[in-house]
Amino acid sequence: MRTASTLLALCLAAAVAASGCSGSSKKPGATTATPAETAAATQAATPGTVAAPAIQSQPGLTTPQIVAKLAPSLVRVQTSTATLDIFGRTVPSTGVGTGVIIDADGHIVTNNHVVTNDTGTTPADNITVTLADQTTLLATIVGRDQPTDLAVLKVDAARLTPAKFASADSLVVGQDVVAMGFALDLKGGPTVTRGVLSAKGREINEQQYTINDALQTDAGINPGNSGGPLVNAQGDVIGINTAIIQSAQNIGFAISVGLVE
Repeated sequence: MRTASTLLALCLAAAVAASGCSGSSKKPGATTATPAETAAATQAATPGTVAAPAIQSQPGLTTPQIVAKLAPSLVRVQTSTATLDIFGRTVPSTGVGTGVIIDADGHIVTNNHVVTNDTGTTPADNITVTLADQTTLLATIVGRDQPTDLAVLKVDAARLTPAKFASADSLVVGQDVVAMGFALDLKGGPTVTRGVLSAKGREINEQQYTINDALQTDAGINPGNSGGPLVNAQGDVIGINTAIIQSAQNIGFAISVGLVE
């Protein structure tokens, strides 16, 4: 198979040969047809044919630009809960997830399972969030919905940077997406993965959760990503990452922006 550079070289050689290697051969007073005129003439000469529409590239940000735009709106959510073992001894239990700042007043959206116990019914004893500037704040739950696995936290902070949310009507299967979150509680900044919107309208029926119209993606999602954003090529949030199928490859789910709002 010829490479693009080989084909280009052959085309240039053919063009030089056709012109006799002597510059322009256009006669005085002659005019050159524009591409639009050539296409119109070709269509007129072939009745019943329609010119193929040009493929338009979808405008968007590069992945580094998306990260820079979204990073100030991301928080690391850490929880701790004290439980008793069979001997009545106190055993601390900790967890980590991700949250997205939704307004400048300190409200943060995350997953219900991030800030509750294993059954999703009892809130964690202590919840803290760490902002992009590494400031750590105590957070309280101001709202949560167990069936849809959503929760809203509140922190006492000013001048926060909220994320921008996309319209649910703008989602197209196959569009580029980026997932961000504090996967596996690794030290440092959030983990960034990218993929496509694999499907819309999925249903998640798992024990205490019933999530309709979920988004499916092949962008990498791991424990710790829960509550983090799935964003489009403009860096706008289209979903909140919530679950993966461990026995499958590259199948993760996010709660659609339509349900989040």
